[in-house]
Amino acid sequence: MSFFKLWNNYRSMTHLKGRSITILLIMSLLSTISEALGIGIFYPIFEFVKADGNLNELVNDSDLWLFLLEFFEILNVELSLASLLISAFLLFFGRQIFMYVRLVYSTLVHYSLVKHLANKLFRKYLICKTEYHDKLPVGAFTNVVVQETQAAITGIMQPIALVTILIMLFVFVIMLLLISWQMTIVASIILIISSQLPKIWTQQSEVVGRDIVKSNTDISSFLVDRLRSMRLVRLSGTELAERREFKLLSEIQRKYIVHAAILQSKTEVFIEPVVILITLLIFYFGVGVLNLGIELMGLYMVVSFRIMPIVKGVLIQWQKIRAQFGALEIVSDRIKEMTLLEEKDTGSINFLKLNQGITFQSVTFKYPNANNNALDNLNLSIPAKKLTAIVGPSGGGKSTLIDLLPRLRLPTSGSIKFDNVPLENYSIKSLREGISFAPQDPQIFNGTVKEHILYGSLVGTDSDVRKAAQLAGAEEFIDRLPDGFDTRIGEGAAKLSGGQRQRLDLARTLVHKPLILLLDEPTSNLDANSVAKFYETIKTLRKDSDLTIVIVAHQLNNISDADQIVVLNQGVVEASGKHEELLDSKCWYAEAWKLQNYNFKNG
Repeated sequence: MSFFKLWNNYRSMTHLKGRSITILLIMSLLSTISEALGIGIFYPIFEFVKADGNLNELVNDSDLWLFLLEFFEILNVELSLASLLISAFLLFFGRQIFMYVRLVYSTLVHYSLVKHLANKLFRKYLICKTEYHDKLPVGAFTNVVVQETQAAITGIMQPIALVTILIMLFVFVIMLLLISWQMTIVASIILIISSQLPKIWTQQSEVVGRDIVKSNTDISSFLVDRLRSMRLVRLSGTELAERREFKLLSEIQRKYIVHAAILQSKTEVFIEPVVILITLLIFYFGVGVLNLGIELMGLYMVVSFRIMPIVKGVLIQWQKIRAQFGALEIVSDRIKEMTLLEEKDTGSINFLKLNQGITFQSVTFKYPNANNNALDNLNLSIPAKKLTAIVGPSGGGKSTLIDLLPRLRLPTSGSIKFDNVPLENYSIKSLREGISFAPQDPQIFNGTVKEHILYGSLVGTDSDVRKAAQLAGAEEFIDRLPDGFDTRIGEGAAKLSGGQRQRLDLARTLVHKPLILLLDEPTSNLDANSVAKFYETIKTLRKDSDLTIVIVAHQLNNISDADQIVVLNQGVVEASGKHEELLDSKCWYAEAWKLQNYNFKNG
């Protein structure tokens, strides 16, 4: 694929508008023309000084002076050394104004694109299938959004900067050709030959750029994982090992960044002496061979020295473009992956009630690359407005079953129906609005108690918040907090006990009055007293609401009074019924009940 086509694909990805490109190029062209005229006016200044200001002599010798004389007469300004110098200053000043406008506008465009691209990545991540979230480390995605978007937009903007420099180079080369085409052709040939060496460093920059992206991703993934599990790190006594690992990762990152800087420095250091050498050779050629006048040679040297940073800029900009390919590729790849795995909402029915219940008909689910089915030809009925407990050994498919209900995952085969309506016929939005979910580890973001309870609720009054807290058994401890419902609890609510966090999260699930409440092992990390209080809350909910409650549990004595207990073992329903019925069977439940009660009595 050609560079232009590749760049155009990336430009479309970031929504860089053609209008923005045009404005930037026009500003560049105007600033370059202003500078070129400002430099070019030194030729008549040199001639004016040489002729001691004799305008008649100058007009007779050159049509240029006739044009200048007529132009200054139109402006009603006397043509003199002072007016020529002021004109040169005004042209250079105009160049600075155009350059300022271009730089400010370029910055506005750059960060607008960064914002747009970061928002696009986050938006696509939110609507991706759960399987994509399963496989992509959080740190890797965080690095792409926070860091690589910046580098990617820099990579998109660099070609515009390169074209800007090429415009300047083109204008000044035209000036040099007008002064002496012979010297310019010779200089161009020498420069083209000498620019082949930096091409090696440019190609290496592309490889190193990809290495930098990988090292950034590795560090971000490492930090997110460790910072999220700092208590585990400290209690495991692995601080020294983690420091060594981070030191190794940061050293690798440093090595690649330094390598990239060295490659760019080589280009900068190499090209400047080459341009100076060419300029000096051309000066010798112009004076010794072509016998050019001092005013022409002076102007040629001024333009040549102005071209020096421009030529260097062309090579450096191209090197920067190649160095940003890694960031562009990873951002582009992430967008393509998420687009392919975007969650499709095929439903058109709003989920507004559940009168009969939920049925699983021959449902099978298999995780990608897994050897066995997580759920295998599962048949199950969950009655509406009742409490159903899902129990069984670890790895039996309980959490997978929970994920299928709000369509976080789709069955590999079989069907799930709500009141005999296939699940896929409901819109995802209404389905998830009608289902509330509480995980075993409450996910509490930084904010107030009230903000957490209202999280995910489009509407909700103070009365709704308090009512939900009452139902969840959280009102009493919330009122004891320093600012009540307006107390800031911090990320993870570390200052609250496990039971308080769980009841606070339960209030969140109740505030928008759901039809179905899903609880995935909600008391697995709580002490006995907190567990007892939590299940008292669940009993109150059963009595005071029409909720359909599905709870995954390990402690069987807490759910022994459930309306239905389902034993899920190796992805199939081994047994289902009430507590007494299951005790009379020879299934996993009866054995687990005996074992748990024995341990409790002898504990």
